[in-house]
Amino acid sequence: MKKYSLVKKYIQPYIFIYFLAFLFEIMSSALQMLIPILLGTTIDSIIGSEVPTNKIMIGFINLLGGRDLVRERLGIIAATFIAISFMIALFNFLRPYMSGKATYAISKGIRDNIYAKISSLSLKDMASITTGDMLQRASSDITKFETLVSTTMMALVGNISYILISLFTLFTINAKLALVSIALMPILFIGTYIFDKNVVKVFDEFEESEARLTTTVQENLSSYKVVRAFFKQKHEIEKFEEANMDLANKDFKIMKYFAFFWSISGTICFLQIALIAIFGVLMHRSGTVSVGEFTAVFAVALNMVWVVLGTGRMLSRFTRVTVAIRRFDEVLEMDSEDIDKGIKDIEIKGAIDFDKVSFTYDDAHDAIKDLSFKIDAGKTLGVLGLTGSGKSTLVSLIPRLMEYDGSIKIDGVELNTISKRKIRENTSIVLQEPYLFNKTIKENIAYRQPDASDEAIIKAAKIADIHDDIMNFPDGYDTIVGEKGVSLSGGQKQRLAIARTILVHTPIIIFDDALSAVDTQTDINIRTALSQNEKSQTKIIISHRISTLMNADKIIVMKNGKKIQEGTHDELIHEDGLYKTIYGIQNIEVD
Repeated sequence: MKKYSLVKKYIQPYIFIYFLAFLFEIMSSALQMLIPILLGTTIDSIIGSEVPTNKIMIGFINLLGGRDLVRERLGIIAATFIAISFMIALFNFLRPYMSGKATYAISKGIRDNIYAKISSLSLKDMASITTGDMLQRASSDITKFETLVSTTMMALVGNISYILISLFTLFTINAKLALVSIALMPILFIGTYIFDKNVVKVFDEFEESEARLTTTVQENLSSYKVVRAFFKQKHEIEKFEEANMDLANKDFKIMKYFAFFWSISGTICFLQIALIAIFGVLMHRSGTVSVGEFTAVFAVALNMVWVVLGTGRMLSRFTRVTVAIRRFDEVLEMDSEDIDKGIKDIEIKGAIDFDKVSFTYDDAHDAIKDLSFKIDAGKTLGVLGLTGSGKSTLVSLIPRLMEYDGSIKIDGVELNTISKRKIRENTSIVLQEPYLFNKTIKENIAYRQPDASDEAIIKAAKIADIHDDIMNFPDGYDTIVGEKGVSLSGGQKQRLAIARTILVHTPIIIFDDALSAVDTQTDINIRTALSQNEKSQTKIIISHRISTLMNADKIIVMKNGKKIQEGTHDELIHEDGLYKTIYGIQNIEVD
């Protein structure tokens, strides 16, 4: 019932359209049942001489003008068969049309909701599902849902209605032969239930294996430069083959389950048909069943047996698809990040105060431990530290991408009381590895402010020292950068990302080692232009290059998540410690 309620959850808004589709399916099944009844009655009562006893056919023959008229004009029977066939075809057209119309509206809504949900998840929740797995949940799993509700579910309803109408018809024609016709059906239903119950785990394993394969492909495509640079194509091929083999084994395991189920259920169906034939012949010899009745019963029962088998297969497909539905439903049920909770009516100027701030990743280790520092609005803070010292974690805490222990105040107000939307609207971050979209340079710079004027875009590009490079491209600002900026150098990508960030003025701007790919002179040009353009902006510059940090109003040095030094450049180069050591290694000359 949980499976069916999960499906119902999504089709509920379109229940009337599905009701019409179900109705057309049932009417099609009912009309199909008239054909064998009409055939049996024609053999016995129209061509033959027996008086019709089936109440349904008595009423139908009277509707056609009476038995004598029909016997004289057999063309009426042929026309009736044709008319019924046309009506069945009409209902068979209306049913998928109605269900398809509703289904694709639902699946579009689900895709929109999943994309919106993904966009609203916190970093922690996003990290809990791999990219490949998320892509599968948002694409192929929804496609399986479409197949279920537009085709399988309709066919399942049609089959069930066909079985019920068949049973009614069989008992109307001959109750004893009807009982023989369904003698083995309980065994088939019980077998289907047992199969359905045991195959769910196998479907789960298959879905997980398919997600791993998708992730393997996605990672390879995303890191193709690294793969080629380290000549690891063979390793990646072997990794793919391993994941592909695992998927193939899971798929083969499912096929073995199905092969066993279908062979056993098929054997039961053949035995059921044999029973109908044997008992039908014996009952005809004893005079309890006419040729027409036997023909009608055999035709109805023959179809019903295979419909029952098909229904079992549909139920197994239903189980497989509900696994996919559960997977994307898990994403939709995840808690969205509440970005509007907290103070909204506050003017942020950019004063930042860390007081004994700590942060731990999954209780494994302290990324930041008892970190304290202050920076006034409009000033520049430099952050230096070795790899793993907690610099990037610090960057994530200010815009509340992650929550913290201790106290962080922005302009004297506790950060976690300010709405995430407000603080993120007033904070800009330039990452060390910027992401560029497969669009034009102009569109990438204007990503955060699509309606920005050409003058503003060019000004941002000049501050980022990328304007001259852009003008050297054949199409200038209309140049397509390619996926992830593949057509640009590392320094050009970083400068383009800087231009995108500074296009929109925010009180706080953070450079997370964002100048590492540019030369020293370009580094100086960018920082000078930034200082002249945005004097009221609080800047946090994280870098391993002391020349980038030396003009900051304050510099902190971090190691293992802790602050080990603090001061200006002039103070720190005369103080024994990590800063002086790195300064000596880099052999920086100060004018």
